[in-house]
Amino acid sequence: MSHRLKIDEMQQSSDQTSEQGGYPVTPIIVVGMNRSGTKWLSNILCNHSLVTGVQSKRHCGILETNFFGEIDRFVGDLADVQNYVALVEFWSKTDFFKAMELEKDELYRFKPRPTTSTEFFDRVMSFAARRVGSKFWLQKTSPVRWHTLRRFRNPRVVIIRRDILPTLESTVQLNKRQGDGPQLVRSIFLYVMQDKILRKVRREHAAIFVEYEKLRIRAHDEVERICSGLGLPMEDHLLEIPFKKNTSFRGPNDTQRHIFSKRDRAVIRVLQFLFKFIPLPMLLVVHAAFRSRRPYLVVGTYSEIVERYDLH
Repeated sequence: MSHRLKIDEMQQSSDQTSEQGGYPVTPIIVVGMNRSGTKWLSNILCNHSLVTGVQSKRHCGILETNFFGEIDRFVGDLADVQNYVALVEFWSKTDFFKAMELEKDELYRFKPRPTTSTEFFDRVMSFAARRVGSKFWLQKTSPVRWHTLRRFRNPRVVIIRRDILPTLESTVQLNKRQGDGPQLVRSIFLYVMQDKILRKVRREHAAIFVEYEKLRIRAHDEVERICSGLGLPMEDHLLEIPFKKNTSFRGPNDTQRHIFSKRDRAVIRVLQFLFKFIPLPMLLVVHAAFRSRRPYLVVGTYSEIVERYDLH
């Protein structure tokens, strides 16, 4: 049975454990680029009876969260009670928190009170996992948030990587649906930078490495290998995802072969080859220089409010 956070499950087990006295819960962090299969892999692993993830039909399963990098730009030191209250009040309005079906009061009852945003997120996810009997909590994140992995206590890291062409095809198609331009050179730059980060993460965290293409072809075998690496028994139902597919290609004529010409593909491979010679520190400096300084909220964080007041 999947241990997605549901209100009936939470209520049935709410009195079984306390946040202060419960067993330790291990974080599983799935790291991968946008459009590379992170949501698919996360949903597969969240189907496991020992793994809890925050999922929603509205979001095709696993939800994004601001706690990997962005939340620190909104709140200060949580040792200051005013900052802690601001964080709880802010986060309790997000789709992520609502999907957890927790009560805001639970966050105010943590003792001792978390003093960093990472500790706060870990405590919340561990608390939610214990209430449904899980031993692991899972969240996915982008490679650009790789530095936050060091803040968690012994996380189990799973990396998923996809070839550049299908990743960019899916990205360009999604941008087209959203009314944005292709931004191809920027996308190639980001792919190469994030690919280098994935290699770094793989070394630093002894991460389990998964190729999207192999997962597509040999899903059962690959999932069994991942479970073994995480210390989880294989369960036959893991591939039965109860959410619609999170794809950029939805119509009958909406296929990847219409995205790039043969010439486009050659240009992508050449630029990928050239960008590979730029050291990662330099890529990160360029990325930081051109990145928006505006605090970024993951799409969907305030979706309910946006729809209610027509703030599009």
